[in-house]
Amino acid sequence: MKTLAAFAVIALLCGLIGASVGLADSGSSQGKPGNASPSEVGKGAEMDLPTVQGQVLKIEANTLIIQTGGGGQTRLKLDGESKVEGQPKVGDRVEAQMSSDGHVKNLKLAR
Repeated sequence: MKTLAAFAVIALLCGLIGASVGLADSGSSQGKPGNASPSEVGKGAEMDLPTVQGQVLKIEANTLIIQTGGGGQTRLKLDGESKVEGQPKVGDRVEAQMSSDGHVKNLKLAR
């Protein structure tokens, strides 16, 4: 049963990755005014997002529960706009940039 749940989570994450790649390519016009190149537009906003790091304790349908460095637990909520790099699994260390509404904007495996 756990194996089936793990496959379901991996399939969900793969779907989110595919959807986020398409969304990332379409992009939005929000960004720096002036003569910024298309590759620079929006980068300043991403750098200002709060970042959370921790070890994955549990993976639910669209949520990763991580243990942060201070010993607390945090829920990372993924949605259709979340960009996920790699395939996080229980035990992995991850780093996530959070949006103002508490959803994950960018998630990657931490080194």
